[in-house]
Amino acid sequence: MPRNGSDSTRKNLDIILILVLLAIAGLLFAARFLYYGGGGGAGGTKAVLLVTVDGKEQGRYPLDRNNKILLGDKDWSNTLMIRDGKASVTEADCPDKICVHHAPIGRRGENIVCLPHKLVVEVVSPDEDRDGLDGITR
Repeated sequence: MPRNGSDSTRKNLDIILILVLLAIAGLLFAARFLYYGGGGGAGGTKAVLLVTVDGKEQGRYPLDRNNKILLGDKDWSNTLMIRDGKASVTEADCPDKICVHHAPIGRRGENIVCLPHKLVVEVVSPDEDRDGLDGITR
């Protein structure tokens, strides 16, 4: 029974399809790499760690300097560690310790949350505000 296309034509079309898919994957990877600056920051800028408790900013800490930050008051405590461009909660006195078991963060948009202590640790660009507005809505 005759076929509509030869085997060599189908093989060529398969190769073209594979090359197109690889090109798309490469472009997506390059765009992500450029967006995150290849490291901690957005677009090549250095990222900072924004720490808030109950919605109030407690501090901003650069990710490019190793640091140990003690957070809390008489009722609770968390220890935040910044090392090699990544941040993690190393100690907490909350019952579930989800924040302690969370993987270290270092890229813009990543965060660690401790719900019992209302603690949010997130990676932001240095000039990012917490007022909910971006450059277009201002």
